[in-house]
Amino acid sequence: MADVLPSGASRALRAVQALDAWASTSEVQEAVFGSLVAWQQPRWATSALAKLAEAKKGQVAAQVLTAMRDGAAETSTFHYNAAISACASSGLWRWALHLLLSMSTLRAPCSAVSFGSAISACETCSEWQRAVQLFAMCAEARLRHNIVIYNSLMSACAAASRWQSALWLLAEGHLAGLTPTVISYGAAISACEKGGQWQLASSMLISSPNSRVQPNTVTCDSCISAFEKGSQWQMAVDLLRYMHLSKVRCVDISFNAALSAFDKSGRWQLAVHALGAMRHLAVGWDVISFDASVSAVGGAGKWRRSLRLLNHVAASQVRPVVITFNSAISACEKGGQWQHSLGLLGTLSSEWTRPSVISFNGSISACEACGEPWPMALQLVAALHKAQLDATGVTFSSAISACEKGERWNWVLRFLEGWLLSRARPDEITCRAVISACIKSDWWEQALINLGAMREASLAKFLDLTG
Repeated sequence: MADVLPSGASRALRAVQALDAWASTSEVQEAVFGSLVAWQQPRWATSALAKLAEAKKGQVAAQVLTAMRDGAAETSTFHYNAAISACASSGLWRWALHLLLSMSTLRAPCSAVSFGSAISACETCSEWQRAVQLFAMCAEARLRHNIVIYNSLMSACAAASRWQSALWLLAEGHLAGLTPTVISYGAAISACEKGGQWQLASSMLISSPNSRVQPNTVTCDSCISAFEKGSQWQMAVDLLRYMHLSKVRCVDISFNAALSAFDKSGRWQLAVHALGAMRHLAVGWDVISFDASVSAVGGAGKWRRSLRLLNHVAASQVRPVVITFNSAISACEKGGQWQHSLGLLGTLSSEWTRPSVISFNGSISACEACGEPWPMALQLVAALHKAQLDATGVTFSSAISACEKGERWNWVLRFLEGWLLSRARPDEITCRAVISACIKSDWWEQALINLGAMREASLAKFLDLTG
């Protein structure tokens, strides 16, 4: 029969729950000693520690155990397991290990659950090597590994991209007579995804029904992410179709991974269709969805579609990031729409977020490519400096090209000087533009000076041009 402590128990629980997650030892002791009678009830104490785990107050739970011992309250394996679990949920792997190692000296025998929770704490904090050590310690203690321990260790290996270890553990679990769960396959597939092994991830997903494990949203999402990293857009489409036909719930992560695959492979039409499918299936768009879509469309130079997608962003109340605008600016550059490029840069500066140097570079390149007069390039470079951004090689190259077309050799040389003073090195195209500007202005002597400066900068390509 469960312990019944109506008033004392509720007061004791409120006292520890009110503590800050990083409360001092004295504060925890005061809270425990104030209701010590309640903490001396083993079952209730286990339940209270579990509630601290739910609140992610692992350090408080560990200190409560110390206070319980100081107050002569019984502490058992169940109490330690609950406290270690609290540390795991709080990401406090050192506290979890401390509690686990102290169990043997305090006559609270470790159980498989104890090791499983400690391994989970290490997994949460990407301490996969320590998780492996705990796995070995569990075997040395002659405790039978359960599937939960295998799952936690596989997840730790997955977080560290140790896909070989994760697959070995899955096979080892089979040999040990353990039945894998969807979490087992999810961890193995995630490990393959992080390790860039899309073929193995696909194989794991296909073989999971043989173990009576049906693919779910998590396993499918990990597999689509693996396809995205492997540029396997066809596989991503097939898996999305399978999820729909098998009534596996598609979420934003599912589509976002596929959208990234379409973006990388230049399949902008599929990106647009996928975005429409998300709306049809009532899957919420987020900034990743729009960014991947605008990037895919922008990469193909479809500037009109890029602008329409940006309008959808505003209508959906999703706050776009600078990368999204940069993709649209790039689309306008490729489409010869320098006015729209400048409009996007202005919108980015005034309404949304701070533009990046890539934003300015895209607009400068758009003006240069469209033959817009050189003063616009100068204004954009000035705006870039005003925004306290450092010019890059692309900045200098585009500005030099624009000024060369406008036969403004003095500005060409100024930009060249700035470029040479930076860590970036001028490329062959820029070198030709500098020579052209000097030739057109009849400043041969200045051209020779430039050649000397570039020779000192070890510009092999430029020297080849002079040979």
